[in-house]
Amino acid sequence: MRKTIFSFLAFSLLFGQVDYESQIQSILNGSCTSCHQNGGGYQNNLDLTSYDNLMDGESDNGPVVIPGDHAGSLLWQKVNSGAMPPGNNPDLSSDEINLIAQWIDEGATETPAVDVTNLFFSEYIEGSSYNKALEIYNGTGADIDLSAYSLSSCSNGCDTEGEWDYPDNVTFAAGTIVAAGDVYVVYHQDADAAIVAEGDETFTYLSNGDDAFAITLA
Repeated sequence: MRKTIFSFLAFSLLFGQVDYESQIQSILNGSCTSCHQNGGGYQNNLDLTSYDNLMDGESDNGPVVIPGDHAGSLLWQKVNSGAMPPGNNPDLSSDEINLIAQWIDEGATETPAVDVTNLFFSEYIEGSSYNKALEIYNGTGADIDLSAYSLSSCSNGCDTEGEWDYPDNVTFAAGTIVAAGDVYVVYHQDADAAIVAEGDETFTYLSNGDDAFAITLA
């Protein structure tokens, strides 16, 4: 069994958890709280001015957030359908709607549960054609030699936790140093030039869907 440092099993999620205050509350402040404030007295008894108000509140239509289930959450349903913000107010962008969905599916926490003081996947790209990449962030506070680590993977998710279809699928040469606070990008060799310009190492078999990748000890 190979020790997993950090993994995401579904590539439909972005790497790096959503921060409620800086990302979700800022969306609500910009588009929703002009009506949904003051204890919710202005609009359906729903106050969106804080995390506690959002999570404690039950609007006239029921609970608005069901952690882990964005499709069943009234908040996402309303912004996704365009019903909120109402009237002639501009709809949320698709990126904002997707961010709300991601936050709910991650558990709708106030602060990210990811340990950001270790190595972790901070971003991934799964675009059309060969536009695929993984970004590894060094949050340890010290320079790291990646040769002590590898990327292991499973096709369409892993059947058994900690067991990989392709252990050590990506390895790193000795002396591959990532400075504290810096990133290392693994990308498909035929990706768009904008991705290649930011890349550090190529790998052909990046995700085509619900594949699992993890940072593991080599």
